[in-house]
Amino acid sequence: MDSKNTSDILQIDLLKGLAIISVVIGHIVAYQVLLTNPQVLTTVSNQILTPEVNQINFNFINSLSIGSLAQVFTHWITYSALLTQQVVPLFIMIMSFNLSLSFSRRKYYKLEQFFSKIQIKNKIRRFFVPFLIVFFISLIIGILIELTTNRQILNLNFRLLMGYLPINGPGAYFIPLIIQMIVLFPLLYLFYRYNRNACILVGFVLAFACEIFNQFGTNGIWYDDSLVRFFPHIILGIWISDLYLESQLKNKFLMLFGVLSGIYLISVSQFESGILWGIHFVPYTADQNLFASGWTAMLLIIGLMYLPKVKNIFTYPLALIGKATYHIYLVQIVYFGVWGGFGLKYHTFIDLFSINNIIMIAIPFSIVVLIGLGFYELDNNNFFCKKSGNG
Repeated sequence: MDSKNTSDILQIDLLKGLAIISVVIGHIVAYQVLLTNPQVLTTVSNQILTPEVNQINFNFINSLSIGSLAQVFTHWITYSALLTQQVVPLFIMIMSFNLSLSFSRRKYYKLEQFFSKIQIKNKIRRFFVPFLIVFFISLIIGILIELTTNRQILNLNFRLLMGYLPINGPGAYFIPLIIQMIVLFPLLYLFYRYNRNACILVGFVLAFACEIFNQFGTNGIWYDDSLVRFFPHIILGIWISDLYLESQLKNKFLMLFGVLSGIYLISVSQFESGILWGIHFVPYTADQNLFASGWTAMLLIIGLMYLPKVKNIFTYPLALIGKATYHIYLVQIVYFGVWGGFGLKYHTFIDLFSINNIIMIAIPFSIVVLIGLGFYELDNNNFFCKKSGNG
């Protein structure tokens, strides 16, 4: 166990690099259903999954033309609930994995160790200093835009206290989740160490309750910002860190849960049904709830097992992007908040590979990533604030 590298795992950096690339590209392009009749997809999904018996209607599938089937299946493939929508859950699970390894290495077993002065300073330095820098830069940009164009771009409300930026771009809810993670993770970690099975049960029950309670909400804002719905991802991240230390990543239970989660994701994304097996889920977050957490865990396990373990000329650039993930994420929130995201519409993957579309993707992608990398390098070299301790 002592020989395991737990301080700088290349596979984690590569996973984060792939994830943040997916985030940026996902905020540039947007899938657009292209059907002769806009109601075809809804009709197909409703008739394929018959609500009376919650069974697949194979007779209806056989009656569809090949063209109709192609349009329907292209829909779920291009939305990619199995990949793109797993980015934030994967980031949270990786953060849990990394923190768990760090605490295991330091042999932290008491609450005061997690909230020691040096730990608090390190968290402020790592997360809040970059956030505050982007916060004030985005505030200045927003003021200048409103003064010169009369465009109302600033969002100055109570959500700023939760970790939102003045310019509220796509994916901004991830920052409040990080803040909650810093506070709540030590409690979950200690609970897991005390009784793993009880922690898993309580975590999944609370996440399920979060889904049920959200049905009675008025706007869902509290749900987006709540870390409770990601408790299963956090707990699984701790579990996978233990498996990593024990070189036992091929865990049969997690692999089975991953496959079942994949089937669930295909079901809710393929048919766009908010009701599955009698349970109602918020459609746009159905691929990020507790039932999807097994798939996220399998992505992390596969990454740890099969991504390269040695740096070379090919892995170094992606690993660097992975290390700069947080800074790139902050930059892309502001960039797409100012210039707008999802500007490039596509109907099939073939659409994305035209010369014009490649250029339309490459320009904003390069701007965001290069600025993010530059921001990371400045921060990493103590340009804004000196690092404190070793924490």
